[in-house]
Amino acid sequence: MSRRVRPAGAVGHCVSVALFGLVSALPALAQQVVIEEGGQPERRPLIIPYVFYTERMAATFGGFGGVTGSPQPQSSWFLSPFVTSNGTFGAIAGIWDYQMPFCERLFARAYGSIGRWERSRAYTPLGPFDPSPRPGRNDSRDGDFVDEPNFEVWVNTSLRYVLPIGHGRGRNNAVARYVVRDGLLVSGASGGESWNPLESGYTFLQIEPFFQRQEYDVDFDDDRIETLGFKIGVDHDNRNFRSDPSRGHRIQVNVSFDPGWLSKADDWTFWEIEASKYFSLGSSAWFRQAVVALDFWTGATANGDTPYFSGARLGGYFRLRGFEINRFNDDAVVAYTAELRLTPHWNPVPHIDLLGGIDVDWLQFVLFGEAGRVASGWSVSGLHRDIKWDLGVGLRAMIQKAVFRLDVAGSEEGARLVAMVSHPF
Repeated sequence: MSRRVRPAGAVGHCVSVALFGLVSALPALAQQVVIEEGGQPERRPLIIPYVFYTERMAATFGGFGGVTGSPQPQSSWFLSPFVTSNGTFGAIAGIWDYQMPFCERLFARAYGSIGRWERSRAYTPLGPFDPSPRPGRNDSRDGDFVDEPNFEVWVNTSLRYVLPIGHGRGRNNAVARYVVRDGLLVSGASGGESWNPLESGYTFLQIEPFFQRQEYDVDFDDDRIETLGFKIGVDHDNRNFRSDPSRGHRIQVNVSFDPGWLSKADDWTFWEIEASKYFSLGSSAWFRQAVVALDFWTGATANGDTPYFSGARLGGYFRLRGFEINRFNDDAVVAYTAELRLTPHWNPVPHIDLLGGIDVDWLQFVLFGEAGRVASGWSVSGLHRDIKWDLGVGLRAMIQKAVFRLDVAGSEEGARLVAMVSHPF
């Protein structure tokens, strides 16, 4: 099999349907119990079959099945197998927020994916090739990428410890409990009251071992990209409602590193800081809730070279959604996102007989804009020249007390569609 690198301009507008990225978004459902007003905690099963077509995936058939509130009230598990008409197949699965019986403040997660992709796009040099400009850099051409069959497996696990401060003080307060009315919070806010973490919000210490390997079908030896390492960090979550915040903030500080234990892996270290802020605009005759949500993210590689799918990267499901996944990757990154989230009184879904079995609390319309860039080193001036940006709209819904989103974003490199669980931040 030969290596195919498409020249600039050969890639037209395309649609990236990211349902297989569901697992990446599920941490937004972390360690919480959501109860409808007047109700009790309950197990909520959700089964969603899906069928779609894209140029790269061809006809795709699969399903997402999961249960929230099982095996414990705050935990969940899921499975999503898929197969396509061009020979791609795989599955993702995981269990979320299992409370350890020997420590009520310690929660575990494990999730992963395995599959073969007949067409796998990677904006990175592969093998002995060293094109200029390097694929993935801020000034690189959007048509320069590896497009080869690929076998991929990745596994993430984590342990999160809830500190006994803020809303986490006292016994039985390690899990946030929210009471909602038709999907909007009425009591149980878990933050937004103060900037002092000793008084408001939840603060977590976390360690996340991770492993990822990609093996490409190419005609040279250097056909594998892999990493095995750890992420260690602090997460102060001062949002009033994690599923759909209307006020408060969140600050995360993490350091990821790979000691270079694998034969094809280099040692590297990457630090990152992310801050989000939410402003409620109140309600009106048209909207039950209106929220401005802002997010800032930056990071840099302290030593070594991260794989193109780790570290400083933009494009895909969460940041610069108008660009291909991991379209930009380098040693340093900065990204800005602003969203206007409007939840109208109007919700026709409960009146549609064919959808009577689906619990849809609300629909939400979103306008968003994003900007960011990667660079070979971290500096304020270097990360704010020739910055990339996109604009988009979204339709979101709270289904079975979880937020599902469908975002469309346009950039200088085309328009893309993202289907995902949870808000991007």
